Amino acid sequence: MSYANLDQSSAKAQSLTVAALMPCLNEELSVDTTFKMVFGGTRVPDEVIVADGGSTDGTLEKVKAWQARGFPIILIHNDRVFAGAGRNRAAANSTADVFISMDFGNGFDATYVEDMVAPFEKDPTVGVVAGTFQPVAQTPFERCVAVIDYTKNMLVDRLTPEERSARAPKDGQLAPGMSVAWSRSVYERTGGQPEWLRAAEDILFGHRVLALSPHIALQPTSLVYHHMRSSLRDYFRMRMIYTMGRLRAGLFGRTYLVQLLLAIGVIGAFVLAMVWPFFWPVAALGGLGYLFKYVLRPIRRVDGGWPSPRDFAYGTGIAIARDVAIITGTVRGLIDWWFVPHWRRRRRDYLGQPLGAPTPHD
Repeated sequence: MSYANLDQSSAKAQSLTVAALMPCLNEELSVDTTFKMVFGGTRVPDEVIVADGGSTDGTLEKVKAWQARGFPIILIHNDRVFAGAGRNRAAANSTADVFISMDFGNGFDATYVEDMVAPFEKDPTVGVVAGTFQPVAQTPFERCVAVIDYTKNMLVDRLTPEERSARAPKDGQLAPGMSVAWSRSVYERTGGQPEWLRAAEDILFGHRVLALSPHIALQPTSLVYHHMRSSLRDYFRMRMIYTMGRLRAGLFGRTYLVQLLLAIGVIGAFVLAMVWPFFWPVAALGGLGYLFKYVLRPIRRVDGGWPSPRDFAYGTGIAIARDVAIITGTVRGLIDWWFVPHWRRRRRDYLGQPLGAPTPHD
C-alpha cells in the first residue's frame, strides 16, 4: 500500500464516470438540502444511486420529485436496511468507474466531488481517495457535542493542507467512511461492505480494502461537513450503537479501552465513596481530573478560553453520556461477541473470503 498527496490543480489525464452511493432510511428532512449540494457542485455525479432501506416518512416522494426533474438519480430498494448493504446495492446498480460515499444529512463543498475524483483521473493506479470531515452544528448543544467528541476535527479548518497531510494516519487506517472514494475495481475486489453490521461497517470494510494494498491518495482539502446529534438521547443512542457495532465486529481499539477503563474507574470511586466515606477524596480528585481531561481541555483547545456555565453544563452531560454509552455498548457488544457465535463467524467469513483478481491498473 502506498499513499500520495496529489496537487488538485494538475491537469486531468482522462475523464472517468462517477457514482454517488447514498444509502438512506427516513431522511425526509435532509433530502432537499443534500441534493442541492450534490447537484449544485462544480462536478455533478454521473449517477446518484439512492438505496432506500424501507423509509416510512416522505423520503421516497422527495427523491422521486428530484428524479422527475431530470437529475441522474437511480432509486433502488435496500432489502437489508443497513448502510453497508445499501452501498453494495448501489454499487451493483452502477456503471461508473469511481464510487463516492455520500450520506444524507452531511454537507459538501461545491468542489467536493471534483476534488475527490481528480486523483483517479491524474493517476490510474490510485484505488482509494481519502478526505476528512469537520463537524457542523446548528445549536449550542450540537456545537458542544462536536467540541467534546470530535475535538481534532473541529480544528481542521485551522490547518494548512500540508499540516492536514502531516497528521493523516500512516498506520494503514483509512479515512472515515463518510469521506472516501474507491475505484470500481477496488470496491468489487473486496466483495463489498459487510451487510450484517448496523454500525462500524466502514471500519471493517477498511480492513478488506487495506488487504488489497491499494494506492491511496490523500485529499486533505476535501471536507465533508458531518451533522451532529441534536439531543442527549439521540447522541447517547448513536454512541452506544456505534460502540456495540465495533465490538460485534471484533474491533477492539486501544483508545476505546483506555476511555472505558477511566470511566469505570471514576464511577467505581464514587460508588465506593458512598459505601466507605474515606474514598470521597479519591472520588473527588478523580471527578475533577475527569472534568478537566474530557470537558475543560477540549473546550479550551477549540475556543481558547474558559467555557460559559451553559457550555460547561452541556459538555459535562455529553462527556458522561458518551462514556456511559461506551460502557453500555461495550458490555452488550462483548456479550454478543463471546456468547453469540454468529458474530465471530461472520467476521471470520467476511475477512477470510478471497479477494478478487486485480485489473491491469491495480
